[in-house]
Parts: sequence; C-alpha cells; structure tokens
Amino acid sequence: MYYSGFLKNNKMILNLEDDAECLFSVDLIYLRYALALNALSTLNPSFTLVRKRVLNTEVDMGSVKVIIDRILPLGAMLHRLVKGEHLVWPGLNTCNRIFELNHKTLKALYVLFRMNFASVLIIKSMAGLLSPEKIVFLVQLAKYAVADAEESIKFWESAEENSTQKEMLLHSCMSLNFFKIVAYYAVIRCNLFEKDGLMVKKKDYNQIIWENHLLSEEIEKLTKDVTGYEIDSDMNKCFKENQMFLPDFVNFYAKYYTDDAIKSYGFLKDSITDQIMKSADEILNYVACTSDFISKVYDKFS
Repeated sequence: MYYSGFLKNNKMILNLEDDAECLFSVDLIYLRYALALNALSTLNPSFTLVRKRVLNTEVDMGSVKVIIDRILPLGAMLHRLVKGEHLVWPGLNTCNRIFELNHKTLKALYVLFRMNFASVLIIKSMAGLLSPEKIVFLVQLAKYAVADAEESIKFWESAEENSTQKEMLLHSCMSLNFFKIVAYYAVIRCNLFEKDGLMVKKKDYNQIIWENHLLSEEIEKLTKDVTGYEIDSDMNKCFKENQMFLPDFVNFYAKYYTDDAIKSYGFLKDSITDQIMKSADEILNYVACTSDFISKVYDKFS
C-alpha cells in the first residue's frame, strides 16, 4: 500500500510502502507538526512587536497575549504527543527512519515551543517592578529554559546540514545566550534581595559580592557573543532583530546591576578569598528548582 494520506504531494520524497496503521500514524504526527509550525510562522509580526516595545515598562501586552494564546495550546498538543510517544511511534513500523518521523525530531520541536513559551513568559514577568517572589519564579523559569536550549543545540548539531539546520542551530545558540543572561541577572537580583533582608539570608556579604561579579562578567561576555554571530542575508529577519534586541535588553534591565557588581568587587577583591563557586554556571547549577512551570501549565492545559 503506497502512502496516500495527508502528505500526497510529498509521497515521492517519503516513498512509504506500509500498512494502514503506519499511514495513519504518519498523518497523525505530520498534521500536528503542520499545525504547530504554521501557527508559529503566523506569530512573527507579534514577536517583532514585542522585541520593539519590550525595552519599556509598558510592554506590548496585547502581542504577548496573542503569542501565549497561540503557543500554549500547540505546546500542550506536542506535550501530549511526547507523553504518548510509546503508543504512537510503534505504529510507524520502519518509517521512523525518516528524519521528521524520528522521536528525537518530535522532542526537538517540543523543546522549540517550550523555548518560545519561556521567552514570552520572561518578557511578561520582567515588565514592571520585580518582587522577590517574581524574581524567584524568573530564575527557575530561565534555568529550565537554559536546559531546553542546550538540548536543542545538541540535536541540531548532530542533524544533517542544510538551511533549516543552520537556522535552528543559530536560533538555539542565541536562545541559550538570552536564557543564561536572564538567569544570571535573576540570581544577581536574588542575591541583592537577600543582602537587603528581603529574602531568607543564606550567603554572607563577601559571597554575594563575589557571585554577582562572576555573573556580571559572564552577562557582558554573552552579550558580546551574540553581537558576533554571523547571520546570512537569506535567513529569517528575526535573527537580526534578536541580535539588535539582546544588547538593548541587557542595557535596559541589567546594566545598572552588573556595573555596580563589578565596581563593588573592584573595591573589595583583596579581602574576598576562598570562594567555592568558580564560574557563573556553577552558581546557576546550585540554584534549587522546585518545579518545571511550563510542564505544569501544559499538564493542566491538557
């Protein structure tokens, strides 16, 4: 039985010859991919508006709402597909050899939606004043997003090189920088809240000065890395927008705190010794995460 389902125009590419269960499974997966990716492409104007207006406490909440309203149900749909993978994928028989039908490709698409959802939640959370409760939420959200971006990079690094692979790898790398910057910024703010007695005190003064110095220097480095990425002229315009957006984002939200942290360390560095943490990544890894907010939202929505 030759494939004659949803992907009729692509049957020469897939060249499937299998039973009815296999054909149904192919359609089930591809229809969900098509729905998710088509909806994501229609959100480009909304993402552009958010990038343009985010450098203001008056964040474009209308565009943020549009993005969340579209991404949430689609991300939840992929979340259900991931959870039901053990039921769906056996029906593919040998067709899982096709790149798009490999379960790893599903996970990469799911991670992409998690990353996009996280980025919008971060923008929404950073609008206005940041309370201790909101900053704790932000650091945990960003830490999970860092793990998602690292997973996405591993997948696209191992994929066959083509224009899609290049764009997705660059997107993943830029996202990783953004999420790390947000996570490091959030830890700096947590440390300052702790120093000011607004959070439970777990670190001494010297440790806070040392950690904020390491985190601030890494934020500066990651920002420079993004501006140095080479972006081909035929790539989606979002890459150029992100390359311009990130330094402005850091200047608007983080620079006051990073400059102060580096200056404070300069005054006290001779008296700060024997610190356990040696890098920004070590500091972030030490942060306890109580739950994966995005997975909880998807579970509830499902």
